[in-house]
Amino acid sequence: MTGIIGKLVCLLVVAYWIASSKPVQAWGALGHEIICEIAFQELGKEARTEVKRLIKLDPTFATFSRSCIWPDHPRKRAKEHYVNVARSSTEFGTAICPKASKCVLLAIGTDVAVLSDKSASDERRLASLKYLGHWVGDVHQPFHVSFKDDRGGNSIGERGGPCDGNLHAVWDTCMVKSRLRGKVREIAKRMVIGVTSEQRSAWTKNAPIMWAAESYQIVTKPSVGYWTWKERSCWYDQDRQKYKKGQPQKSIVVNKAYIALHGPIVEAQLTNAGVRLGAFLNQLLASD
Repeated sequence: MTGIIGKLVCLLVVAYWIASSKPVQAWGALGHEIICEIAFQELGKEARTEVKRLIKLDPTFATFSRSCIWPDHPRKRAKEHYVNVARSSTEFGTAICPKASKCVLLAIGTDVAVLSDKSASDERRLASLKYLGHWVGDVHQPFHVSFKDDRGGNSIGERGGPCDGNLHAVWDTCMVKSRLRGKVREIAKRMVIGVTSEQRSAWTKNAPIMWAAESYQIVTKPSVGYWTWKERSCWYDQDRQKYKKGQPQKSIVVNKAYIALHGPIVEAQLTNAGVRLGAFLNQLLASD
């Protein structure tokens, strides 16, 4: 096998070798729907026909884009929605799940294997289609490639702007809703209209572990406000290396300037995720 599928086989082998030696939310519903609608619009005839066939079997969802919220409602396979990184890590590294035996990267490989297995039941393949759409979205949410102790920014407050809640929610919901308005199908069309064939080729040539590395590069940008650099490590704040439950939470200013600076990054991550997911499905669901 070649391309994305071949790389995923390697990913599964490595992940198996590594494994043998309160959950947080990812993109809000709108973000996940946009990603999967972009992917659907990227599908060729064969893949689109198979996706439609499988979704018609679903008792709840009428479209692929809507089905991608399923793993969050209610939460399913909770430990597979994210990947935790050590605070001493300046880059993502080569381990599939650096701090646990389960993570979103291993989940992607698991459901790629089921969806690509033509002998698997339609029930299993439908479930894996919905999971895979969700997992590809999750790994592109920067705060899902982050630190366990602060729950990917859920234990960091925000103040001073139009968003509510915590830093994680700013990225998965507030900035998406504040910048992308309208029907999901039209949003997706607008987001991919300027994507070139060269960009598609560049975005889809890397395996999912590289997508996680990209997310980690984003979440550790100083402008994001997620961490404090001290003693060659990413500290929670100037006085605490890690956050402990029950302690006072730090907060950062999220104002119009913050959203203007980071909003385009959110849009780019959604677009990348959708294009990459579409390429995945085109390979996985093509006829032999």
